[in-house]
Amino acid sequence: MGVTERLAKFVVGLDYDDLPADVKELSKHLILDFIGVTLAGSLEPASSIVHKFVKELGDGSDARILGSGLRTSVTNAAFANGVMSHVLDYDDAWYWPAGHPSCTVIPLILALGEKLRLSGKEAIVAHVLGLEAHGKIGVAVQKSAPIETGWHGVGTFGTLGATAAAAKLLKLDVPQTTIAFGICASEAAGLAIQAGTMTKSFHAGNSARNGIVAAMLAKDGYTAHDNIIETYLGFADKFMGPDNYEIDEMAQDLGVTYYMLEPGVLVKRYPSCYSNQWALDTAMELVKEHSIRYEDVDSVKLGAPTEGVVLDNPEPKSGLAAKFSWQFSVALPIVDGEVNIDSFTDDKVNDPRIQDLMRRVKIVPNPERPRDNIFPMTIMLKDGRKLFKQLDFPKGHCNNPFTAEELAEKYKDCARRVLSPEQVDRSIDMVLNLEKLGDITELMDVLTV
Repeated sequence: MGVTERLAKFVVGLDYDDLPADVKELSKHLILDFIGVTLAGSLEPASSIVHKFVKELGDGSDARILGSGLRTSVTNAAFANGVMSHVLDYDDAWYWPAGHPSCTVIPLILALGEKLRLSGKEAIVAHVLGLEAHGKIGVAVQKSAPIETGWHGVGTFGTLGATAAAAKLLKLDVPQTTIAFGICASEAAGLAIQAGTMTKSFHAGNSARNGIVAAMLAKDGYTAHDNIIETYLGFADKFMGPDNYEIDEMAQDLGVTYYMLEPGVLVKRYPSCYSNQWALDTAMELVKEHSIRYEDVDSVKLGAPTEGVVLDNPEPKSGLAAKFSWQFSVALPIVDGEVNIDSFTDDKVNDPRIQDLMRRVKIVPNPERPRDNIFPMTIMLKDGRKLFKQLDFPKGHCNNPFTAEELAEKYKDCARRVLSPEQVDRSIDMVLNLEKLGDITELMDVLTV
């Protein structure tokens, strides 16, 4: 049996009762995190453009956009919510394959959930399947990370994950699901070079929409290659690169081990690329421990990887671009003494103090361990002192996870920007008890204004 068929059988056969308790609990926490960052993201300029785009299309009212409640088609709602979820770069992530798993999956779950009046249990199963399809295929990459081939995993692996979720919700059988994967492989796209622009978040919305399109077409008899993941010139060959993957490692132990648990999904403390979380956390801790002020700092040295996600970007030109700059991530906490959603703006990037300090941040490669996330930081003060710190894992990493209280605080900080206090509290309760929800529409009622 080929990889595509094995994955399709897993999608069709998995039921809610098959899921381990810790997988169910993690899924709910990730869904809560997704909703929070999407609500906050709905206020961004890119989201305003997408709202205008969806209104001008004007094709349907089966599903709603988070926050505004704008009604549109299922595919447009999935697209819009996907863009909004990723525009802040505050959504969950993982390193191998590099990418963000939930932002392509949950948008279509909410959209189809409204149209089909699906339950919370169905949403959890579809979410898990989407993440497992993404991770269990991507784990087979052997040499170069997918991002080093030029593809953005949100647009490639994310489309596979979205299709797995959509196929489950639309109740496709195994042959239909294999064809859905065949269709979605021709939809997958997304160039990694778009990091720092609005189009990076487009990849998330596009993948969510692609999953619905692929599953709906397959359900009605559309045809495609039926072993598209593993075949020569297929998905793995083109998006991972020839001789850069091990076919026997794809889709292994489906339902026995869960990729979302091990190696695990990474939740963000700061609205910035995950490779920046070490720099932000380390600088923030040094500032707090030693009461460092911008005026006290002579220079900073940051050790960093030389392969994979490399963010050596000393002159970001916008708030979006600053989310992909180690230099900005060092300078920001030192100058401001805090980091939050409002920190990554064009005005902040152009702050003369931040501009000055970024020029005095030296990135030191770690050639002996080029892929390891090791970020030793030394801050040299003008009085001659050298302050050193190295964190093994930033807050939110699966090896240093948020507590339930910390996750709820992040959610509240995001959601309060759009929802009333009553809606915020009610939505937390509904998501953390999602398995009791009979109709996703009830949740969407609380998440719109």
